[in-house]
This record gives sequence, C-alpha cells and structure tokens, in this order.
Amino acid sequence: MKIANSALLDDLLRALGCSALGIAVPAFVLSIPSALTLFPILFFFGMMLGLPAIVVVLVLVISFRANIHRNLGAWCFAAPFLTVIVTAIFAQAVLVGESWFNERGYEAFRHLDMVFLLVPMFFGAMVSAGLFYRWTWEAEQRAPDFLPPISKKGFWS
Repeated sequence: MKIANSALLDDLLRALGCSALGIAVPAFVLSIPSALTLFPILFFFGMMLGLPAIVVVLVLVISFRANIHRNLGAWCFAAPFLTVIVTAIFAQAVLVGESWFNERGYEAFRHLDMVFLLVPMFFGAMVSAGLFYRWTWEAEQRAPDFLPPISKKGFWS
C-alpha cells in the first residue's frame, strides 16, 4: 500500500484545495449572468456556508485516511451524495426549522429554496471529489512503491 508515501499534511492540503475549488466553480458558473461581478460575493458566502462541511471533510480525511487511500474511487463517488444528504438534513432541521413530516406526509423538499441550495452544492461536491481523486491518484502513482517484486519470471510462475 502506498499510503506511507503520502504525508498527512499533503492529504489535508489536497482536501482543502479541492473544497475551495469546489466552492469556486459553482460560484463562477452562477456569476456568469452578472458578468462575474457577483463572483467574489458568492465565493465568500459559499466559503462561509461551506466552512462546517470543510471541517467535516478534514476530520474525515484524518480519521479514515488509510481507508480513503485503499478505496479512493468509492469514497470519491459517494462524497457528493453524502454531502447533499447531510446538507439537506442540516438545512431542514436547523435552517428551516420544520419537521420532516407534517399532516400530509413526507414534505422535506417542498421549499424551492432547498433545490437552489442543493444543486450547486452537489455540483461543487462533484468537482471537489473529482479533483481529490485525480490529485490523490497522481500522488500515489508518482510515489515509489516499497513492495518488493514478486518474481523476475512473472506473477504466475
């Protein structure tokens, strides 16, 4: 396993950089109609609203570092979906302050504001996960492998 070649600080900086770019790309896309004048404002508020998510990402990278390196594709595939689910639960419970159920049944996403929050969040999480996958994969490919070769003749001999 090549995790010994990847320092913890490198992993944290990679996750932090990917999170910042994951916030910058949707802010850039959403500010195109305003001739990019809203980009600094959207990026600033995106960073402020995304700060708890960034802290959670950094804690996850520290806690599950070996598992992330072993199952990099699975973690990066699941990350955008988990981000949207956690954000939806947080927004519904804390920001909206209503229960998940009412007299007519399940209506957690009846607010149109929730859709406008979750779509850029999913897009940014996809950008972050894709960048983290690519940068981590490249770092592992550049790193020397410390496992000895199996045999000079080949694997099956």
